[in-house]
Amino acid sequence: MLRSKSRDVTCANNVTVVNLFYKATNLGCQDMPQINIAGGPHGDNTEDAGTADEARFCGYAAKSKQLTLLKQAFWIVQHNVFKKNSHCNSYFKLLRADGTSRSFDEVWQDQTIWVSYDPRVGLDWDGLTNRVDGSEITIGEEAFRKGNVWYLTGVLVHELAHNNGAGGPPSKAASTALKFCGLAALYDGAVGVAPSLTQRNDTRVV
Repeated sequence: MLRSKSRDVTCANNVTVVNLFYKATNLGCQDMPQINIAGGPHGDNTEDAGTADEARFCGYAAKSKQLTLLKQAFWIVQHNVFKKNSHCNSYFKLLRADGTSRSFDEVWQDQTIWVSYDPRVGLDWDGLTNRVDGSEITIGEEAFRKGNVWYLTGVLVHELAHNNGAGGPPSKAASTALKFCGLAALYDGAVGVAPSLTQRNDTRVV
């Protein structure tokens, strides 16, 4: 699995939620990756359970602060990157050496990509993609606790690069995407997040 930061709770939120889909909210009805909402059709999943590589892909509780922040990050991408950044598109198309990578705009319109939530703290990553070219992204709780929507936007773009063929270490292709996608201020050469925002290590797949 591909990671972007630091891995105890379960996916269960112990709250009653409704089948809420983000496309019916202020994000509008647009083609973009889908947010996994608790109680919705995507459900929860755990990969490599009980191992050091365990990753949880849980739904976001309706009206949670995590869901609110994630929607804000989606809004930033939709209004500041999507169909507005030719350099970002060009960079994404070069992620695979064989020339089969998609542009950022094409990746952003891919509704088979799901963004889930891992509620644990103490992880060694902020965001994780299940594999190169994978369609399952999860974002850890500590990324939300920073309360910085731009930080979260950087994590999201980083993981979308993995979805489009960017590999892990020693490659820095996913984090470098931030330089081309209007998020250069967040780039630190490792995970795409500036040291002034958080201390990071090199154990993540970037």
